[in-house]
Amino acid sequence: MAKKLKINTGQAILIKNPPEAYSEYESIKFNAGSVLISRQVYDTLIRMNVSFNTGQINILDIEGEVVELPGGSVVDQSSNYQGCYIICEGNLIVTNKDGLQGITGLYANRIFYPQSLDLSSLKGIVAANRITYEDDAVLWLKNMILDENMIPSLEKEALYWVHGSISALKREVLEEISQKSIRFHCKSLTIYQSLFEEYSHLFQAEKLKLIPDGYGIAQDVLLDANTFYLYGEKLFVKGDLTVQKDQAVHLKNFTSIIVKGTATLPSSAASDCENKIKAEDYDLYQGLLKEGNGKVIIDHEILQYALNQEIEYALRANGELLFKENITLADLEAISSIGCNGVISASRKLHGALEAKIKYLNGVIVNLDDAKSLMGDETGVTQINTGLFRF
Repeated sequence: MAKKLKINTGQAILIKNPPEAYSEYESIKFNAGSVLISRQVYDTLIRMNVSFNTGQINILDIEGEVVELPGGSVVDQSSNYQGCYIICEGNLIVTNKDGLQGITGLYANRIFYPQSLDLSSLKGIVAANRITYEDDAVLWLKNMILDENMIPSLEKEALYWVHGSISALKREVLEEISQKSIRFHCKSLTIYQSLFEEYSHLFQAEKLKLIPDGYGIAQDVLLDANTFYLYGEKLFVKGDLTVQKDQAVHLKNFTSIIVKGTATLPSSAASDCENKIKAEDYDLYQGLLKEGNGKVIIDHEILQYALNQEIEYALRANGELLFKENITLADLEAISSIGCNGVISASRKLHGALEAKIKYLNGVIVNLDDAKSLMGDETGVTQINTGLFRF
């Protein structure tokens, strides 16, 4: 049997020639979100019957020694990469272009540099994003929470250029920051309405998220008895709200819930949507909610149990929703609805009945045999599944 190799990866970085062992395979296939590859390696792989299924491929014409820098590296006046090709998979900070003199080329996911710095005279720079910041600003490459723990690390009269989001929810903290004349530029700012009216002079934000006063704030919420004690009777959900049928009784504890994502609720709680829950989107279901991320597997025994107990499942999956081969058409009577962000895998005989139950599908429904190939279960094929692949 011919040897085949399939590599499933989020990112492939192929800068050096492949190991000799790879020549033993009749074919090699990369399924990758993105591929970074040198021209020399690309030409070599094509001759080896290698194929690429990818959303993005960057082919680099590399000359000289390759220097790989970790994300967050800084190039300043003291740096010396004469005759080198620089590769940085993450963020590269350039504070002085003298440190790049004599390079043969540069690739980076993002390059950050002061607004006064002109990089146009440097050739061979490839970057997914070039981001400038004010010359005197302090560059901050992660999210920032302005609380009591953050204040000691902030410099007086400084401008912080935050490549991320800022959460500013405490009046006493903002008052102290104001007294120290500290300012911020950020991609996104989350702040209470009254605080923004008083302290807006501290911020320049590309996106503003104003929270009504008096609301507790959460990212994603799976409602239970503790939710009320954690956040109070008014709740602001920045992501999604999910309410299982047996937990819906706790909605009575809230006077108002604002959901910026999807509110997934039992249909019996529909009246609460009008009275107290305001969401960007609603997903009302019947029966019992059964949800999961990654691969959600449904088999004959699960559905038979539901039928014997006279219950229905509302299936929700982010990833792959897989119906095993032993499922019959009669078993599907145990399903009230289906929602999936990803792939639904099922025997072809079930497709029609399943499609009638789909409430939403951001993806595709495929035959189970095709899914085995897609997800890496083919006979006679060597699989490598990894977030990052390199040689």
